[in-house]
Amino acid sequence: MKNIALIGFRGTGKTTAGRILAKKLNMLFMDTDSIIEDICGMPVWQIVESYGWTYFRHMEAVVCELLSRKSNLVISTGGGMVVNPENARNLAKNSIMIWLKASPVTIKKRLKKDIMSGKILPSITNSDPLYEVDSVLMEREPYYQKASHFTINTDNMSPEEVADSIITIYQGIDRRAIYGG
Repeated sequence: MKNIALIGFRGTGKTTAGRILAKKLNMLFMDTDSIIEDICGMPVWQIVESYGWTYFRHMEAVVCELLSRKSNLVISTGGGMVVNPENARNLAKNSIMIWLKASPVTIKKRLKKDIMSGKILPSITNSDPLYEVDSVLMEREPYYQKASHFTINTDNMSPEEVADSIITIYQGIDRRAIYGG
């Protein structure tokens, strides 16, 4: 069974909806950030603080390439994963790419909730993670658009509704149109 790769900015629901989706489809859930944290033995913010974004992006590429060889996975990617065109190509080899999209207002609201619960978000631009949402999102949207087969706006959807929408897409597509044969 082909993978489902969830791409999009942080706070769009990739991990939460991805877990629900994997359970409903009886697929294995993989979160690229969690895999990198397991390999490095520290959270993302600490990896970035200790080794920098370049190292983290290298680890993303390694993990992405490994996951692209597997099947029957729901993959939640880091928000910057598809900025590297090779990552997008690798994932697309064996995955339906679904962009989970949300407005900057929704993303900020969700990220604020994460921060309030104690989650540390590494800054992408060396400024406040909430302040940088607008500019980084605008920069990344063309990458998400180019890499995705389908887009779901998660602004007014629960994670369960997002998962159900993905299932509808997944079960209704003509896989031959995407994968040829």
